[in-house]
Amino acid sequence: MAQLSGKYTINKGVAASTTNYTSFRSFASAINSKGVSGPVTVDVVAGSGPYSEQVAFSASGTATNTITINGNGEKITSSGSYPNYTVIHLNGADFFTFNNLTVEANGTSSGTRCYTINRGANSNTIKNSNLLMPRYTGTSSYTAYVMYSSDLYYRRGANHGTGNVVKDNVMSNGVSTTAGPYCGVADYRCCTQSDGNIVDNNIISDVYYAGIYNYYASNFEATNNTINFRSRTSYTCYGIYGYRGAGDKVKINGNKIENQNLTTGMYG
Repeated sequence: MAQLSGKYTINKGVAASTTNYTSFRSFASAINSKGVSGPVTVDVVAGSGPYSEQVAFSASGTATNTITINGNGEKITSSGSYPNYTVIHLNGADFFTFNNLTVEANGTSSGTRCYTINRGANSNTIKNSNLLMPRYTGTSSYTAYVMYSSDLYYRRGANHGTGNVVKDNVMSNGVSTTAGPYCGVADYRCCTQSDGNIVDNNIISDVYYAGIYNYYASNFEATNNTINFRSRTSYTCYGIYGYRGAGDKVKINGNKIENQNLTTGMYG
């Protein structure tokens, strides 16, 4: 069974072939089972979406043999069902890049997320993308645009991965409603662990509790983000929350907090 290497497409409008997949899930099935022998680039063909599905990646690339999915502005969307309301799951996957892909989590339940990253998923990048959550209006701490958690539904600690980068994205409810997750990007661990994960230059809007939430996460970076609470009313909220994180490489600077819609107080 030949491993993947080279250029591929995702296009549901044409037949499946050795270089075209008709869904994200069919591409994931191939790369998860076969692995890679060289760099892999996948283009989601412009105008071919939206794609209504959930997908999990467990394949591992390397620093040389990276796996890049260029969304070309297309959308993957799902409401999910209990206990999995995540659209894209990085299940121990390494060296993936998701570029210019709209990910819409249409769930209304606790556990709704655009991405869940866990089980030692390392060196992945989510960039230049729109992450949307237009229907969730609750206050569950299990919800986020991007969640590091060992469980697809609950918020649970473990070693979820290191060296992951979330940058240059726009995260919002997508419409003028009161929807949005509990946190923008949440990294929840059970004990102090060195992760080196980076959240940089994102616009994070419509969160209830915290724009960026780190619990026992060390050596993280949160830089140059704009965090906006415009659509959610909260008793107390945090722009960036860090609890029991340590390490000499923690970096928090250049962030901006806007439109706090509070009944009590705002904390850094």
